[in-house]
Amino acid sequence: MDLLQNLCLTTINCRRTLMKILGISCGRRMSNSEILVKEALMGAEEIGAEVELIRLNDLQIKPCTGCNACVVSLLEKCGSGDCVIKNDDFGFIEEKIMECDGLILSSAIYEKSPSGLLKTLNDRMGPSHDIAFRMIAKKQREERGITTGKGPDERSFKPRVASLIAVGGE
Repeated sequence: MDLLQNLCLTTINCRRTLMKILGISCGRRMSNSEILVKEALMGAEEIGAEVELIRLNDLQIKPCTGCNACVVSLLEKCGSGDCVIKNDDFGFIEEKIMECDGLILSSAIYEKSPSGLLKTLNDRMGPSHDIAFRMIAKKQREERGITTGKGPDERSFKPRVASLIAVGGE
């Protein structure tokens, strides 16, 4: 907790704003992994962070189709890299991740892997959300003098702290 407290206090002092911590539970309601992410969020809240918990089980996130339209948009067309799947809750969770300063993911471990919910989210975040790809796209836009249209979300470049809580044997 000392590291989180130090980070929150440093951020608060530097930016004069609260640090936003997002907890994402990728398991069952009130499972061990959810209890642990709630404990972490309560600790962050005690030292002044703004916290939010999202249960992936409560959202509908469709699986990635592997079409690579996001990567083509980002790297070849110098666009935003947005996913072409629009009729689910991915945009909501993506926005919440972009807004946060710190991210805590919590998942049960099944068959030596995180839950399918976390894997689905990870696939949808995919290469189009990889900071290296977004930096290349930003540089390409600058080199080509592209100033119009939607490019990579600038919030992608914001420094964030991330943590994963993985619980076996739920």
